[in-house]
Amino acid sequence: MDTSTIATEFKEKFCSSVNLRQESLTRYFVDTPFLLPGGDHLPVILEETPAGLRLTDDGETFMQLALLIPNFDQGNRWKALQDALEARRVRHAEGVLSIDVPDGLYAESLSSFVQALTEVMEFRRWTREAVRDTFREDAESLVAALPEELVPAKEFGYSEPEFDSAGLYTVDALIRPAQSARDVVVMFVGNNDQCRDATITLLQWERWNRPHDSIVLFRDEEEIARKPRAQLGDIAEKSFSSLSVARERLPRWLEEHAS
Repeated sequence: MDTSTIATEFKEKFCSSVNLRQESLTRYFVDTPFLLPGGDHLPVILEETPAGLRLTDDGETFMQLALLIPNFDQGNRWKALQDALEARRVRHAEGVLSIDVPDGLYAESLSSFVQALTEVMEFRRWTREAVRDTFREDAESLVAALPEELVPAKEFGYSEPEFDSAGLYTVDALIRPAQSARDVVVMFVGNNDQCRDATITLLQWERWNRPHDSIVLFRDEEEIARKPRAQLGDIAEKSFSSLSVARERLPRWLEEHAS
């Protein structure tokens, strides 16, 4: 590895502040002026492999991102992230990002890699509207991922055929916990209108005398106005204030519910 030539290329063609700091015989930390949200430098390592030179982040970028955006590797977020990496020729394997460095394209490869890492970390700046776009998909994924031994039956967008042939009171999901004779209605609530609709739907299901229990998965319960939230709370058996809370506590609640 001709580190002198590489360092010169980095400085002259990418950024004059870049420096190489040797970590081992085949690995160099690439010191750039670009920082992660916590104040650390972007994790860029230049290493020599049997296949040639490559730049890698040693898995640091995704680890940092996971602290800022739990479950970033799901739904629309993950697809957009993959598209951004692919556009920069950056691979990801087991959480580690890397890019091959062709001979003579040292500065170009570093530029592409640094831009990719920067774009990854910019995902923390997604607006609330962008997060709203993924809420239903994320909620469905959460329910779909419940273990089959815990919830053997799941149906999304369910209407009760006996009472609601027009589908006016569709529930977001209907699940049947193992060893339970009662279905559980699941409602996804991301805003005040959805909160009111969920209340109306659950009230109608109650009027049908159709045996069931009900739970609500909020995107963020604190975003819901007090009155509609209270009205829904009067009829729903259980609610979870966010998907992260539901992901942790819903399986336990279902186990207790079935016992």
